[in-house]
Amino acid sequence: LPNNSPSLPAPKFSNCCFFNRMLRTGRITAAQAQAALATVQKLTLSDPPSGCAVSTYPFYCAWVKQILETDPVFGETPEARQQELYRGGYTIRTALDPVVMAATEVAASRALTATNRVAAGVAVVVPGTGAVAAIATSRAWGVKVAKGQTEVLLPTVPAFQPGSTFKAFTLATAIEQGISLTTTFDTPDGYKPAGLNYPTGGFHNDNNRNNGVLDAYQATAQSVNTWFIQLEQQTGVLAIADMATRLGVTSLIRQGPDRITSRDGALTLGTAEVSPLDMASAYATFAAGGVACRPIAILSMTDRSGVPAPVPSAQCHQAISPTVATLVTDLLRAPFGSAGTASGLALPGRPVAGKTGTTNNSAATWFTGFTPQYSTSVWVGDPRGGQKYPLQNVSAYGTNFSVVYGGSIAGPIWRDVMTAIQQPLPVADFPSAQGLVNLATVVPDVRGLRRDDAITALVAAGYQVNIAPNNAAADSLSSPGYVAAQSPAPGSRAVLTAVVSLTLTAGSSTQVTIPEP
Repeated sequence: LPNNSPSLPAPKFSNCCFFNRMLRTGRITAAQAQAALATVQKLTLSDPPSGCAVSTYPFYCAWVKQILETDPVFGETPEARQQELYRGGYTIRTALDPVVMAATEVAASRALTATNRVAAGVAVVVPGTGAVAAIATSRAWGVKVAKGQTEVLLPTVPAFQPGSTFKAFTLATAIEQGISLTTTFDTPDGYKPAGLNYPTGGFHNDNNRNNGVLDAYQATAQSVNTWFIQLEQQTGVLAIADMATRLGVTSLIRQGPDRITSRDGALTLGTAEVSPLDMASAYATFAAGGVACRPIAILSMTDRSGVPAPVPSAQCHQAISPTVATLVTDLLRAPFGSAGTASGLALPGRPVAGKTGTTNNSAATWFTGFTPQYSTSVWVGDPRGGQKYPLQNVSAYGTNFSVVYGGSIAGPIWRDVMTAIQQPLPVADFPSAQGLVNLATVVPDVRGLRRDDAITALVAAGYQVNIAPNNAAADSLSSPGYVAAQSPAPGSRAVLTAVVSLTLTAGSSTQVTIPEP
């Protein structure tokens, strides 16, 4: 303090450093300090008048912000990305389509009011591009739960079991392995598969009865659980998990104590948690002839000087052969038939493919489907947790549903979205599956061959080749540059132009340009 500071009486508010300092330096009088301390301060919580709260599309805005804060393309560290976000002066062009977004929001809110305990999460993806045209929920943006608000990005959170929509990945795996679509299984209720884990009493069908001997089209149309369990026994559980990952499901647990194992028979029935965005993206791979793309929200950016900035890539690539994609698409058209689980959800005059999904005890319900132009996935459930709050006695569309299935609420939302966004587009058809059903060859054994020799042999045989990003574990008996493992397994049957994935020996370079077959 300066030596000439005035002599002041000892204040009664010595604990208040701010006012005490002002008083000691003569900035305020003792009376002013006393009056200030006597003033009762009230804090009124509210959303700030800036950011996503004032956006026309707050959920999409929040997702873009999340990407800017987490994707390494915007900075190597969280601190660097934060600085770029708030100080970069960027102009960002997104993949959001206002027409698609409006249709999605209207369809979700028409089914479920914002204050309904049950909510919907919807994602719409453009096949072959990765562009996410819309994400929406039936809730409003905000923190007041009692008023039907949320700031949880329900369409992008991988927190929901997809039920039978996951069966599409089992079909793709089987086709790639050369299993004929004419393969039939009896479908007993309470099936206990040898070699796989199963619940008490075995696996049950939704109608709790034997549905007879079915082929792939019949089983897909009716979504018969025990048929798919038997198909899974032939393909292997881990092959299905690999397929789902290749097609765009990013949330499957593959490492650690909770990882998916070769005995987890319930995988094909959709017990692994996913997001609507991942499901829409994975199904878009079928619509795009096997081309899988990473979902993208940001198309381009420029900095404050108008200079283009780097943005995340969709990384589009041929994940499965066009043949596999065509056959899966053809199978997924079956549910829309008169005896199918999606009966009544077709789009008049347009080809559609898709699948209903209902988890155990209706903890969540889904509908995921596509046309050649759009892929849309709809989740319906209680955000507090479906197992604790199942979909029973739910009000939707002004009607009470004692039990909810995939075709009850999620299906009509999907139909309303797709009807609206397809209306201005010309009718496009799927490739014909005629003549492709039994197109399969024996996969050659390339294990132990040099990397380039193995690639040459597979390409010459008509297969596509993928090099796994991670090499095999170190082995004193192997040298770098060789094939350690392959999938599908040698000797199995796979459709022509299927993708054969090669895992190389430790120390091998995985950077190689692979020619088309």
